[in-house]
Amino acid sequence: MVSIAKEKNLPISKKLTESFFDNKYYMLEFITDKKQKSSRAIEYIRRIKSLSDTEEVTVDLLKNMFMGSAGFSNRQAKRIDIGLRGYYNIVTDDILVMVGKHEAKHANFGQMRTQNKESIYHSSYRSLSPQHPLSNVDSGYQHFMSAEEIHNFANNLIWSSQRFINPTNYPFDELFLDLIMNNNYLFSGRNVFEQGLIISRKMNKKLLSQLKLSPDQREVGIQFFGESMSPAKTFNDAKFIGFVFPNGQIVTRFLSKELRKHAKKVFTTKEEILKNFNLTPESLSKLPPQEMNIVGTNILYKVHTDNLVEIELLIKSTIENQNKLTDVSEDLLEAIDEIIDLNLQISRNFEPLADTKQLPENLAPAFQSLRRKYKELGVIARNK
Repeated sequence: MVSIAKEKNLPISKKLTESFFDNKYYMLEFITDKKQKSSRAIEYIRRIKSLSDTEEVTVDLLKNMFMGSAGFSNRQAKRIDIGLRGYYNIVTDDILVMVGKHEAKHANFGQMRTQNKESIYHSSYRSLSPQHPLSNVDSGYQHFMSAEEIHNFANNLIWSSQRFINPTNYPFDELFLDLIMNNNYLFSGRNVFEQGLIISRKMNKKLLSQLKLSPDQREVGIQFFGESMSPAKTFNDAKFIGFVFPNGQIVTRFLSKELRKHAKKVFTTKEEILKNFNLTPESLSKLPPQEMNIVGTNILYKVHTDNLVEIELLIKSTIENQNKLTDVSEDLLEAIDEIIDLNLQISRNFEPLADTKQLPENLAPAFQSLRRKYKELGVIARNK
């Protein structure tokens, strides 16, 4: 793989890393030093780094095989992996398409939070119980889903169709493969939008019901999470407040600058209560179930009664955010079915040309018009 990149004058190097089983192996890393010879795709990778806190853009075949992924974003390691297909697109056509741009946008959302920039897509959902998935939709995100996926799946089609801008510049088999891949992205996107609609509505219903209860009757727990969604040990580490329901489902809200002052009082109250019990969040989770239930109920009551105004404000802000996610998911679902039908129809129309090496010029407008339809989904997501 490295030799192919060198033939194309692409700046790439082998990097020794650790596997899941503590065995060292090599992955590939793109070098974006200004002194290196550049290409269109490398310039785009450079731009990704400048717009996020990403430090490494890699091709890690072993990890992708282990996870069953086409690429990934690791915010803690400040790394994006573009996968084998992403590498192939750079080597053959000097373009970075869906996977690289999808993972880059995840990194960009992380950078936005670092810069305290608000977005409805900073929310996330989690289910701690195998018996209570977020939804029954086959989305691939039954137990954890970032709302970022709603935005990114709305843009996957425009990111994956770069060849459609000038389709006669590329071999027909590449264009046809993009069409087939886009069929998959469309159906996957529809499932993500449907789950987004279901869980945003469900979480709102649960939060609204809690607001109608007096503090001593409320069942929703409160947890604070860091950027990696692990429990925050200090308030400075806290990026999200999470509302935890009895069935183990959690909805989170990004703590913007405006919300942090209210959340800090809640965090401090919870910290003081734990100290009174000589507990930490870690030791609380290790208590026997019956004892943990008693202690947890006392903490829950105290946190809600001592922070009535602050918690209601945080819940209402979360409800407002979820309402916006409901609206965008609904709009995306309404728009995507027409695009699915159009994409399938064009795919079937082009099947007889499977052995064609180059696309006839008179057929190029079909690809270009399809790309314009893809763009409609991204516009819906961005306008929210």
